[in-house]
Amino acid sequence: MEVQYPQALLRCVSRLCQLRLQGALQARLDGGRGRYLLAKGEAVLLKSRLEELKVLLDTYPAPTIEAHRRIRAELSEARSAAEAEAAILGAELATHRQLGPEFRDLALELGQIRQELAQKRWALRQLRSPPPDVTASH
Repeated sequence: MEVQYPQALLRCVSRLCQLRLQGALQARLDGGRGRYLLAKGEAVLLKSRLEELKVLLDTYPAPTIEAHRRIRAELSEARSAAEAEAAILGAELATHRQLGPEFRDLALELGQIRQELAQKRWALRQLRSPPPDVTASH
């Protein structure tokens, strides 16, 4: 019985080695399939993007695309300018807040005076007679 045990053990070890080799080969094959599927999926995405671009090119002529680019650039510049102005105004606001509530009252009063001044200027312009029309006399 002792002779059969080492033979059975050798067969088991041999079978385990075969299974391990098959597992390694299967894992390699699965990895290759995975890479293939990833590449194929990427190709499908690129193909759909190409079709989308073809549709867009057929829909919008070159001058329209250029106009959109200019509009986008102008909007981007305007946004940057607005952000810069907001930062400046934010810093000014923080400075004004540090001056305390007394300054706030003075600033409100100044705003009210400016508004009244603008209204009085408008009223004066309305009261003045319009200048003579130079083109009508010729």
